[in-house]
Amino acid sequence: MSNLQFGEDIDACLEQIQNVRDEIRIEDASRIIVNISFGFTSPCVLTAVTAFLLELKHHCNGNLHCCVNGYEDYLSRVNFFQILNIPYEERFRRHDEQGRFIPLTHFTREEEVYGFSRRASQVLKTQGAIIDNIIPIVDYSLNEILGNVFIHARSPYGAIAFVMTRPKLNITEICIADSGLGIPNTLRQNPRYSHLSDLECLEKSLEFGVTGGNGQGNGLYHVRRFIEENRGVFKIYSPRGMLCMNNGNISVCEKHRWQGTLLHMEINRLQFVNVERVYGKDHIPTDVLDYMMDDLW
Repeated sequence: MSNLQFGEDIDACLEQIQNVRDEIRIEDASRIIVNISFGFTSPCVLTAVTAFLLELKHHCNGNLHCCVNGYEDYLSRVNFFQILNIPYEERFRRHDEQGRFIPLTHFTREEEVYGFSRRASQVLKTQGAIIDNIIPIVDYSLNEILGNVFIHARSPYGAIAFVMTRPKLNITEICIADSGLGIPNTLRQNPRYSHLSDLECLEKSLEFGVTGGNGQGNGLYHVRRFIEENRGVFKIYSPRGMLCMNNGNISVCEKHRWQGTLLHMEINRLQFVNVERVYGKDHIPTDVLDYMMDDLW
């Protein structure tokens, strides 16, 4: 039995998750018992915990027993219990979250990605994305990132995503997690990058035209260019390290670990983004151009 306590600190969250991995052989477990105490938590922590519990559930053929204490109504409101099939009686009135936030969402098919990215764009627009041109870029970026889960990651349960706006900080947080191969292992499938370390792979993945073999390899590159222009934050957690881009500065370290890929974006809703600097003048995606043209009319 594992006892876990989660608050806002993603570093402490990932350390506890890794400790559970070290204590039990997840792949061989037939029954797993987890007691979790939640304090006030963050979107990234909640996304990571939900994804980890789904992975545990997958490996023990659904024989996961999870006892949760603390902030139960909030957890229910963001679909934590629903995704994990944990019984919980809601004694509150649900309000329509459309345009306010997107609760925890479980993807099992690539076809589900498009609708989620559109909803995320709507959150930005409804919650006061004054700089309107970032909306189609976020839409396109999410399609690219979530599409990679099904093209490259081979995650056993798909992916988990969560979108939350913090009005007082003028940011929108987007978190996505899977338990697939991880970016380094995917990238090293290409002989050109087979010699790179995990941290070198994370840095290389943000360059133009870098791919593990499938696709053009520009998805994360365009996300990087967008976050740079937006002066936001972009973090990638992988099996043996993490990458952080903050205000255009990139750093990597071995401190944090996540089995698969955990992405965390903080988008500055008031920061203008030059679309041509993200994609190049002659290579702006059709979906982004269509949105910009519709806006002009």
